[in-house]
Amino acid sequence: MGETEGIMAAWLDRTFHDEYGCKKEFNFYWIQLLKASAMGILKGVTRQQMDLIDGPGLLEWFQQNLGSSTHVRIAVAFWGKGAAEQLVLGKNRQDTKIVCNLRMGGTNPREIETFRRKSGVEVRHSDTLHAKIYLLDKGGVVGSSNVSANGLSFQGQECGGWTEANVVFSDRSLYEATEAKFNEIWQLAKPVEDQDLKDAYEAWSRRRRRNVPIRNGSAGASLLTVLRDDPASLADRRIYIVAAADERTQEALQTIREEQKRTRLGDKLDAYQFEPSHKLFPDNSDLICFDRGPRGGLTFDGFWRMPEPHLRLPLPNGSTLLFCHEIEKIRGLTKGPTREWIALLNKTRADPEWRDGGCVEVGDFARRYLEWNG
Repeated sequence: MGETEGIMAAWLDRTFHDEYGCKKEFNFYWIQLLKASAMGILKGVTRQQMDLIDGPGLLEWFQQNLGSSTHVRIAVAFWGKGAAEQLVLGKNRQDTKIVCNLRMGGTNPREIETFRRKSGVEVRHSDTLHAKIYLLDKGGVVGSSNVSANGLSFQGQECGGWTEANVVFSDRSLYEATEAKFNEIWQLAKPVEDQDLKDAYEAWSRRRRRNVPIRNGSAGASLLTVLRDDPASLADRRIYIVAAADERTQEALQTIREEQKRTRLGDKLDAYQFEPSHKLFPDNSDLICFDRGPRGGLTFDGFWRMPEPHLRLPLPNGSTLLFCHEIEKIRGLTKGPTREWIALLNKTRADPEWRDGGCVEVGDFARRYLEWNG
């Protein structure tokens, strides 16, 4: 067996897993490479023209060759936090085209939004994309690595890390075949619109809430401690801080009491009242709740969970009750000192959005008021 065939045979002994932990079949690229080898197309290709690299090796290859490239083509399904910073795309005015998958919840929409603002970068999305193609002027890579913490190992503190493997090549015939496949993907993909990013955030936050563990730090760490010291581990997990005045009508309060009695949950069940023009709190979310008094003072009102889907009850006046139930902890974390929470929330007083009450995701809260740039 020649060197090229030996490289390909090594792939047959490997089991690949994607970010969801599911066994993954060889995709189009492996099949094409194996077919090409069988047909003799790869005869004469040396190890200098094709080699195996892991995730960090891919990142190193990309960063070393990006500066000399005039064209960048990337069709990669999933993009994680730090992708824009690590790949440094758009800095040298290259003609850059990116295709991603926004629908599956594996792509951080903030990274795609960053790329959309960069000059010379055009982004499209495909609901069926699972490929990982990287093409620069001097060669390309196909393999298992997404542009993510797992795939390229640049955000390892939040991930256990998958073992990745990729083929890097400079052979011209193989490059042209891969480029043709990219062009096919590009033509079928759709431009990224604002609504696509909103939908992607829903999918992204639901997946993070379900799949990615929170780093609790030292034993007994509170939610407040983690929010101040490590907001990245809480961000985008459908956890919200709510500070609102209790302006529910008597009719609403009576209906809530009836539901508390009917369900036998007592004061462990409660509800917010929303007028038709108000934006509802997200479903499948945890709420850190504070009551805002007539003079603006705050009192802690507990941790509450919004179920999925919403439990809604319409009222005759056109408003809606949105029910939630009390929980003791959020992701295993206790509250922390109420006095310190109040001091933290006092930073919101000058913000018009919070003047009459507000609901903000904890990552956005950290960006606004804790000077976190995540």
